[in-house]
Amino acid sequence: AIIFPALYVPLTVGREAITGGKFDWLVKPPWWEPAALFNKANGSIAFPIMFALAAWGVGRAWRRARGALELTLLLMWAPPLILVAGSLMWRPMFMERYALYSFPAFFILIAIGIWELDRNGARAVATVAVVILAVGHIHSYSLKIHDVDWHEAARVAQASLRPDDTIAVAPAYAFEVVRYYVYPPLRGNAVGYDPATTHSAVAILAEHGVNAATAAQVHRDYPRVLRRARGVVVLSR
Repeated sequence: AIIFPALYVPLTVGREAITGGKFDWLVKPPWWEPAALFNKANGSIAFPIMFALAAWGVGRAWRRARGALELTLLLMWAPPLILVAGSLMWRPMFMERYALYSFPAFFILIAIGIWELDRNGARAVATVAVVILAVGHIHSYSLKIHDVDWHEAARVAQASLRPDDTIAVAPAYAFEVVRYYVYPPLRGNAVGYDPATTHSAVAILAEHGVNAATAAQVHRDYPRVLRRARGVVVLSR
């Protein structure tokens, strides 16, 4: 009740984002997505070990600290389960960033599992193993490309424009990013892609954040590939 007045702004922004199509690229998650969330975040090698430690801790400490463990399990599982339920009953809304609150609870359970091991030597080995696996997953993640080279895409697109041409951007809400990178006189030439009204000469299509139907339509409208950059492709008619 106390925080409800503060929810007005985020709820309004969220409603506008939904009506504006900013979440149309999301698909319904499978029922096992909550477990997959922790697997993806911790790594396929680390997750089984961490999950086993967490389960061991819950099993060993349940009688002594049931209330605390129930609260921790609730904090771990409620966010992803709510997102899956909302996705299946209403519309797709499962995004990992919305469930980040779950991970501290999971790590607390892992720590309890380590503490519940019988010997100090076993605790030390488990702690070192968890740290090594976590650092290894961070290193593996850092080797992969996660951003989009909007700067290069904007550079190629504006080089292909005539004065009255526009750049169609998909997803449509990303046109502001392209406006940031093009020359100031051309910032008004970047528009969101709309198959019904857009007649741009050039299109910029991101590899993520666009549903399959829209991506296919963009490729039909703009069959020529001008340049592929990191996470994005520049197309023309």
